[in-house]
Amino acid sequence: MKKNILMAVFCLILSAMSFAQVPQIMSYQAVVRGSDNNLVVNQQISMRVSILQGSADGGAVYTETHSATTNANGLVSIEIGNGTSDDDFSAINWANGPYFVKTETDVYGGENYEIVGVSQLLSVPYAMYAQSAGNIPDVSGFLSEETDPQFNAWDKDYNDLTNRPEIPTVPTNVSAFENDANYISSESQTLADVAVLGNSMNNNQIKNVANPTEDQDAVTKKYLDDIVAPILAQNASLQATIDSLSLVVLLGGHAFVDLGLPSGTLWATCNVGATTPEAYGGYYAWGETTTKTTYNWSNYRYCNGSSTTLTKYCYDANYGYNGFTDNLTTLQSSDDAATANWGNGWRMPTSTEMQELIDNCTFEWTTLNGVNGGKFTGTNGNSIFLPASGSRNGSNLNDNGITGHYVSSILSGSHTYFYSGLRFSFSSNTYEIYEGYRYIGRSVRAVYNPNDIGNSTPEPLDPSQQEYYTITFNANGGSGTMSAQTFTSGIAQSLNTNTFTKTGYNFAGWNTSANGSGTAYANGQSITITTDLTLYAQWEIVTNGTFTDSRDGISYKYVTIGSQTWMGENLRYTGNSASITFLGSDAVSTTARYRYYPNGDSDNVRTYGYLYNWLAANTACPNGWHLPTNAEWTQLANYLGTSTAGAQLAGGNWNSGSLTASSMFGRSGFDALPAGQFYTDFSGFGHTAYFWTATEGSTSLYAQARSITNNNTILVSHSSSSTEKSKEIGFSVRCVRNN
Repeated sequence: MKKNILMAVFCLILSAMSFAQVPQIMSYQAVVRGSDNNLVVNQQISMRVSILQGSADGGAVYTETHSATTNANGLVSIEIGNGTSDDDFSAINWANGPYFVKTETDVYGGENYEIVGVSQLLSVPYAMYAQSAGNIPDVSGFLSEETDPQFNAWDKDYNDLTNRPEIPTVPTNVSAFENDANYISSESQTLADVAVLGNSMNNNQIKNVANPTEDQDAVTKKYLDDIVAPILAQNASLQATIDSLSLVVLLGGHAFVDLGLPSGTLWATCNVGATTPEAYGGYYAWGETTTKTTYNWSNYRYCNGSSTTLTKYCYDANYGYNGFTDNLTTLQSSDDAATANWGNGWRMPTSTEMQELIDNCTFEWTTLNGVNGGKFTGTNGNSIFLPASGSRNGSNLNDNGITGHYVSSILSGSHTYFYSGLRFSFSSNTYEIYEGYRYIGRSVRAVYNPNDIGNSTPEPLDPSQQEYYTITFNANGGSGTMSAQTFTSGIAQSLNTNTFTKTGYNFAGWNTSANGSGTAYANGQSITITTDLTLYAQWEIVTNGTFTDSRDGISYKYVTIGSQTWMGENLRYTGNSASITFLGSDAVSTTARYRYYPNGDSDNVRTYGYLYNWLAANTACPNGWHLPTNAEWTQLANYLGTSTAGAQLAGGNWNSGSLTASSMFGRSGFDALPAGQFYTDFSGFGHTAYFWTATEGSTSLYAQARSITNNNTILVSHSSSSTEKSKEIGFSVRCVRNN
C-alpha cells in the first residue's frame, strides 16, 4: 500500500561563500520522513529548487533540479547553484529582494514533485559583500614570491671588478658586506621596479592596501577580515532565526496561530491550497483530497451516483449502496484533505474544535487586502482570518464574498449524507455549526495539535492482513430482527442503532450478559473489539398513566423515559385574564403572558394544546411539574440516542418526510405534535414542533428552545447565540415532573 511521504526540513539555507567573489552556491539540508514518521534512509530522491523574487508567489528568477540520496539518518544535502539548470545563478541581483527559496520534492526520484515548501531568505548578506569588496583584483601573483637577486655568499674580490678604481688599499670588510669604506651607494626602487624583474603587474594598480580608495587598489588581509567578520556574524544570526522556525518547517512550511484554546488546538493561517490568509484556496467535497471543476453526486468519490448509494462513511442502511453501512463518522487520514495535501500533523478540524473556536473567540466580519471574511480573535489577542470563500455546487462558485463555509472531519448526526461544518454570513453577521451535503466543494482550514502527532486515524490494512470480528444482536425478550455487524480488529466503529422493540418497555442499551451483569454499551456507542461478541438488548418498564391538573380538572397522559417523567401531551392550561391572556393573532410581547390557538384555529387546542410565549410558559405548568431546562432536554435526547431522539419523541399526524419514514418514529410514547409557532403570524403547523425550555438566552430578550421537524430525526437544540429564540414567540409546552 502506497503511503504519503513528508519532508521535515530542520536546517534551511546556510551561506557558503568565497571571499574573492559573489557566492555561487548555497547549501541546503533536509530530513525526509515517511507518513509513519520513520526516516527515509539511503534512498534516491529528486528535488526542484526555485529562487522566487518579491513574494512567496513571486516569479522564479532561477530554477534547477537535483538528484540526491538520503544518508543513514534520512539526511539529504544539495548545493543550490550547483544543480542542473538553464539559468545563471550568478546573474541574480541580490539587492533587488526580498527573495524566497521554493523546494519541490519527489521522494521516489522522479519528476512528480508533490512536497512543496517556500521559505523567505530573511537577510541576504552577499550583496553587502559585493558592494564593498566585489572588485578586489587577484594579487596573489604579486605578493607570493620575491625574485630580486639573492646573495647567500660573496665569492668575488677587487680584482673581479670592471673599471677598478685606483685605490691604494682594499677595505678589509668588503667581502663581509659591511660597507665600512662607503664604496657601495644606496639605491631607491619602487614596487614597479621590482615587478619588472619577473612578475609583471599588467598595468594593474597596487597602492593604499590598508585603506583602499580606488577600484584598482589591493587590500591587506586585515582589511578583508574586517569586512568579512560582520557578514559571518549576520549569517550566524540568520541561522539562529532559521533554527527558531524549525517547528513551522516541521509542518511543511505552513504556519499556525495559537489562539489560546483550552484543547491546545492550533489553527493554520491559510486555507489548504492557499499561501496567504485571504486567498480562498481549494474547494473539497467531504472525504475527497483533490479539487474538481464540477461538484455533484454523480462524481462524488464515495457513492454510486446519489445520496442513497453511499459506499463509505455510512451509518444508515437506507442510504448505503445495497444497504451498506460501515458506521464510520470521522474521516480517516487518507480521506482528510488537510493531511493529504499538507502532511501528517495537519488535519481537518472536528465539529467540536469548530465549536471551541466559536465559544472561545470573538467574531468580527471584516476585510483583509480587499477580501471579505471573518476574523476570530482568541483570549490571548491572537487571531485568524477566514475568507468568505463561498462554495462550489456543480460548476458554479456561489456566495463568495458573502458567506464562509468550512468543512469539519465529522459526519452530521441527522443524516449520513450530511457533514458538520462552520458557517458565517455577512448578511446576518452570524456564525454557527451547520450541516451540508457531502458532495459540495467547500474550503478547508487545517488544524494542528501537538498532543495528537502520530495519532491520526489508522489507515485500512491490506485485506489479506485484516482480522474481522462479528457482533450478534440478541432481542433478549423483545421482537424484531437485527443483522450481525462486522468489525475490523483495532478500529473503532459505532454500534448499529437498535431496531428491536418490546411492548411496555423502553430500550435501555446493550450488555454482554442477558441479565445486565456484563459490560454495558449505549445505543450507537463507538467501540473497538478484538473478539466476537453477542450483545443483549436491555429493557426498562415504561411507566405510563394519567394525572389531573387540579387547577382546571384537565387530565393528561404522562410517560417515564429513563429517570424522567414527562407529560405525554401538550399543555392546554388557559389560566385567567390576570395570568395568561388569550390573543388571536394581534400582538406579541416579552413583558405580558400570552397564549394562542395553534394555526389560529380553536379546534386545534384539544389535540395540539396552546402556544405560549416564554413568560407564560414559565408559569403555566401544573403543581408538582415544571418547565424543563435545556439540560433536562439534553438528558432526554442522550438517553434515547441523539441521532434518532426526534423520531422517537414524535407521534401522531405529521407531514411525510424522513421523520415519519424512520423505523424509530413514535417509539417513546412522548407523542410530540407539529403545532408550529406564532410570531406575528402562524407557521410550521403540520411539519414542526417547537418547545420552550426554562433556560434563558444570551440576553434577557431570548431563551433557549427545542424543535423537531418532519425532514430530520434529531431533537434540534436552539441554544447558541445565533439560534436561540425571542421570548415573544408562541411555542408548545411540555412539562416534566419534579423530582
